[in-house]
Amino acid sequence: MRLYPEVPAARLRTLRRDVTALALLGLLAWIGLEVHDAVEALTVLGEGVEDAGGAVQGGFDAVAGSVGGAPVIGDRLAEGLRAAGES
Repeated sequence: MRLYPEVPAARLRTLRRDVTALALLGLLAWIGLEVHDAVEALTVLGEGVEDAGGAVQGGFDAVAGSVGGAPVIGDRLAEGLRAAGES
């Protein structure tokens, strides 16, 4: 079994196609790694949003704890603030 044709012109065409295929494979692998790295860098945004959400919820809980002891409406107001923080 021969990998390449014996005719020089056909062999040259086959070699060009093989080299082109390998170059495209390398290019696509490089592009894939670049996209992977770009998406990996975006995870920081999600973590920042999650941290900010936790801070907001903690703020609502702190305010709810402060107004919870207010006469007449304190309990209802604290309950509403906690519900707002959870959503």
